[in-house]
Amino acid sequence: MVASQETLDKLEDVGLNMYERKIYSALLGRGVSTAGELSEMTNVPRSRAYDVLESLADKGFAVIKSSKPMEYVVIPPRQAIENIKKQHRQDLEEQLEKLD
Repeated sequence: MVASQETLDKLEDVGLNMYERKIYSALLGRGVSTAGELSEMTNVPRSRAYDVLESLADKGFAVIKSSKPMEYVVIPPRQAIENIKKQHRQDLEEQLEKLD
């Protein structure tokens, strides 16, 4: 699945870099996939695909399934956005506490 430029732009607006945007949009099309499959689909180097998928999991856009080979499960966009909001709120609260 190749995402439209509009979709990629919106993903950039929520803080995803180019590799994250490419892999997330491909994962949206598949639902569950391996790093190797996503790397081939997106032309993201395989060695980087693992880091990118871990970053997406940290940001709340994917879940890592412990299987062999490791699989990654997409988080639907609405839930991913809620995860980002929650993360930003927590970061802001921590910064405000430091300022107090």
